[in-house]
Amino acid sequence: MARSTDRDREQARVALDATLVSVFSGDAADHLSRLQGMLDTVGADPDAAESRTRLAVAAAMAAVIACRFDVAADYAARATDAAVGLSAELTRMVGAVVLMTDAMAGTANASRRGITLPALLPGDSGPRRTSVRARRDDLLTRYLLAEAALSVAEFDVAEQLIEGAGLAPGQVSAPTGDGEPDAAGAPPARIDGAALTLQLLRARLSAFRGRAAHARVIGEGFAAAGVAVPERAFLVIDAIAAYGHAQAGDRRAFERAAAEVLARARDDANYLSVGSCLYVGWGMRTLGQLQASAALLTAIGGPGLARCKLWDRAFASEIIITAAAQRGDLLRAEELLAEATALSSHLVAASAVTRARGAIAAMRGRLEEARAHAVASVHLDEAVGSDIEALRGRHLHASLDPDTHRAAAALRRIASEADRLGIESVRALAARDWRRLSANDPSIVGDISVLSSREREIAALMAEGHSNPAIARLRFLSLGTVKSHAAEVLAVLGLRSRVHLAALLAPVGDEDAAAHLSPRQAQVARLIAAGLRNAEIASRLGLSERTVEKHVSAVLDRLDVTSRAAVAARVPHEAASREKDAASGEQHHSDAEDGAVHRTAAVGEPV
Repeated sequence: MARSTDRDREQARVALDATLVSVFSGDAADHLSRLQGMLDTVGADPDAAESRTRLAVAAAMAAVIACRFDVAADYAARATDAAVGLSAELTRMVGAVVLMTDAMAGTANASRRGITLPALLPGDSGPRRTSVRARRDDLLTRYLLAEAALSVAEFDVAEQLIEGAGLAPGQVSAPTGDGEPDAAGAPPARIDGAALTLQLLRARLSAFRGRAAHARVIGEGFAAAGVAVPERAFLVIDAIAAYGHAQAGDRRAFERAAAEVLARARDDANYLSVGSCLYVGWGMRTLGQLQASAALLTAIGGPGLARCKLWDRAFASEIIITAAAQRGDLLRAEELLAEATALSSHLVAASAVTRARGAIAAMRGRLEEARAHAVASVHLDEAVGSDIEALRGRHLHASLDPDTHRAAAALRRIASEADRLGIESVRALAARDWRRLSANDPSIVGDISVLSSREREIAALMAEGHSNPAIARLRFLSLGTVKSHAAEVLAVLGLRSRVHLAALLAPVGDEDAAAHLSPRQAQVARLIAAGLRNAEIASRLGLSERTVEKHVSAVLDRLDVTSRAAVAARVPHEAASREKDAASGEQHHSDAEDGAVHRTAAVGEPV
């Protein structure tokens, strides 16, 4: 009997270790059926409590990947019942899976059992020298907790858990146990499912924070892993890249990437594939393709959006309801709102439903009611600390303002704040609506935050003194395209000439401004001015992203400015400083086209 129990325990451990990779590679529903068969075999034997617990945790994860979130919550509850009297480490893992499934299904198993996220967070900064089994269990628990945190908008907590795992970007093997990533270029013996999933969470978190390009590094790590990473993992990376194109306003690149993602994910009811399609849907919404976004979300979400976890269901419902209201189908919009009202009982989803109510009220002509719903949604998001969604509520409120100039000013502030926080999707939406208002009123003047990424780049090169032909050569663009962007930059900023643009942007910066900063703050400020986001600065300087965030706040305070764009106008960035040094003593010359001043050094930093 003891030998049989030992064998069952080892089989349960192997099954738990293999579940994530298996369900990413194959059919999650089939894998779930096999796990249920193993649970039936183990039965209620008191000596098989660990086996039952591990199998129930594995089944909960398989049910999540099969997009059967209520079933996942049931298995998590079964794991809790089976884990009574087991080790603290295994009990913590079970608590983590309960939190994750509650966040996805909207159940309340954790609150009924007194399980909370803060109580389960690890007390150390990373993995320690322990057994292989303990390291695998710790990594899996970190994944479950990080997934739970991300699903309730606890972005900072999720990031701490991911970074504390000690994984290099793209690493799919478990850490060696000394807190350091595996040696570069050393292929893992096998994929660790928790390590792979933590990398996907890292990529998703990058997308939420407007750093979709960071996911590319993770994808490159997957490609170089030396083992067969599941195709669906690459699908997620490609979907985030498509979303990044939408955030950058590159419609053509988005449409190409989105078409490929949708072709690969079609008819695949797997959590990774559905999530990849969601990124395409969010990208469509970012580009203003509301009806297309709603159509896609309706198709991939299934009946009642049951394939979407709670938070995604709320935001998809908001888009679908708003789209119905926008096309004049108010009865259908109100039917959908009635179906989504139950989501309001969950704080993380309540703001999306409230904004949907505001959209219907606006279409009914009840603007004051609509604006009141927008304000209420902001308060709900601030209550859960969701800066991104609070800005969305403020955006809705501004877009409903009948005073064009007041609305434009509010939209510009929202774009500027989103830019400062690195929330590119919100900045792009606010900038798009600002452009719509300014198109009908030339007296409305914007700032850097309402320019597209391409326009910012062109503006910076113009301010450095490059002529249109020179910019065309540097960026491999047609001269006509550059002329169009240059004219739009001046029009948006309300400037009459490139001289005024140079004075506004001050690319070489104010050398005295750096005197107000510590050496490290000045270094961070120069990288901000070079256009780097917090994650890129952290990578460049070898700091944690949280430390960089503190330096950025200090820089903003000491320079008495409110945006990263303002920092760029006050402090010389690395490229401009190098150009200034390289150009020292060189003879400036006028451009035949527009008299612009050139420097002799090449542009070296992104803007």
